[in-house]
Amino acid sequence: MKNKKPISIIFLIFLLNFIVINTAAAISFYDGNVIIKSFKADVNIENNANVILNYTLSGNEVVNLNFDSVPDSAVIKINNRTYGRSFDLNVEGDVSVAVAYNVGVGGGVQKQFALNPNVLFNNMANPNRIDNYLVRIKMPSGVNELLSSSEKAARIEQENGRNVYVWEKTNAYASSLSINWHELDIKLELERIIPNEITDEFTVKNIIRNNGGSVSNVKLIQTFLETDFDPVSPLGEFERIQAGNDRRLEWKKEISGIPSGSVQEFSYTLKLLNRGENVVFRPLMLYVGDTAVKIVDRVEFTTAGVDLSQNLGLSDEEIAKKQLDALSGEQTVAEVEKAPPAISDNELSTKAPEDGTVPTTAQEEEIKEEKSSQQEKPSKPGEPAKKKVILYWTAAIILILLLAIAVLFFLARKKGEVRY
Repeated sequence: MKNKKPISIIFLIFLLNFIVINTAAAISFYDGNVIIKSFKADVNIENNANVILNYTLSGNEVVNLNFDSVPDSAVIKINNRTYGRSFDLNVEGDVSVAVAYNVGVGGGVQKQFALNPNVLFNNMANPNRIDNYLVRIKMPSGVNELLSSSEKAARIEQENGRNVYVWEKTNAYASSLSINWHELDIKLELERIIPNEITDEFTVKNIIRNNGGSVSNVKLIQTFLETDFDPVSPLGEFERIQAGNDRRLEWKKEISGIPSGSVQEFSYTLKLLNRGENVVFRPLMLYVGDTAVKIVDRVEFTTAGVDLSQNLGLSDEEIAKKQLDALSGEQTVAEVEKAPPAISDNELSTKAPEDGTVPTTAQEEEIKEEKSSQQEKPSKPGEPAKKKVILYWTAAIILILLLAIAVLFFLARKKGEVRY
């Protein structure tokens, strides 16, 4: 009876090891020779989104294809033959696959659409890049801009008086894409100006330009990490929010109305707490009523005023030059059209709400920060096997360590050094 607990510990260790090893085995990528040579999407959005996808597969192998990223109602055709969402296909050279479906874009004035081009090969992700990637989304009449998108469009075209947003890439991964827009007839511009040198106290300017008709019931909302700043003025517009894990400093400016053609500036002053550390300016949101109509994207600065989000892909010399240039004036964070996604080249679980409602401020911040911190790309060809080996060795090491601990506990108990 005295050995029951050590035996239970050892059994638990073996169970844990079984779970770890089987989880490691489940994380794998397709390593066959069939690739997605090209991907093209044509989307026409009116009351719903009419979607037509065209894939060109290339290789020489029988492979099971799973299109679980499209609705059940999708029609999938190869050479005029209709298939279900999962089927075996003998790929010899190039094969064209056409997918068509219709999907809703949400109710009310807030709309969203998401596109996931990923296909499972033998129930595994294909880690290869696509030679040619092209997505065209034609927006409804009267929609002159996007509220946000997970990736900035390469260009905007015009077709019968409607805006067509185009994303075009070569040698790219199968990126998921999401966009948001509203159907309010307003023409507001929003700009946030942050001083280059963030000292003990500094002032941020927020400028609204109204290029359309008069707008009422407007509010600006900006949140910060509570450890970055203390509010200075106007104190009545700041609130510290502490609700469970939701802890933040929020600035809210309520505006009764913005006349047509007017330019209005709203400022606040903060005190820096994290001297010598990077600070974050979360998304600045402009609402008309309960509808988000403008977003200025999240940025991260050094306390010298250098926008770190603009340094991706630059050399050390280029970053140093930007830092020197930044000391000569104010840095403007202009209005952008990025999604609250980020979505990376692998689809992340950060889509806009599916019920057509506007995300809460906290949700918007989480979406922005998750996309900034979680962006990953599929492994390159040849890497899946390496990942498996690393995972198996990690599981083996964990097992050895846990067994050693169990043996030590068992020996110590026999000597009377450990009591239960």
